[in-house]
Amino acid sequence: MLLDSSALLAFCLDEVGSDAVARALEEAIPLMTATNVAECVSKLVQRGWHPDEVEALLRELDVTVITEDLALGVLAGEVHARTRAHGVSIGDARCLAAALRDQVPVLTADRAWGALDLGIAVEVVR
Repeated sequence: MLLDSSALLAFCLDEVGSDAVARALEEAIPLMTATNVAECVSKLVQRGWHPDEVEALLRELDVTVITEDLALGVLAGEVHARTRAHGVSIGDARCLAAALRDQVPVLTADRAWGALDLGIAVEVVR
């Protein structure tokens, strides 16, 4: 299961959908892009977390950071061009592109992703 940063943030901040993320973390190997990891660290540090705390949590959850390369960058650009009207950011597009490339479901708290038709399973937790 590929985690979007919004899903991990919902889990970390005990927001709506955190219970669904917790269940998913128990059932599947969590994957994230380095871009989504950076986004989570940034948001959590802004809320008072120390970067070491975030890293420790990611290690505890056994999050695997997937390889981002030129091909993924190109695919993310294509996904962004197709989905930007739905509010998908470049970071979001990298996550969606990784899920598409690796054919894994993606878990998000972003409701708009539920309407996307990219040929991958998208589970919205709120």
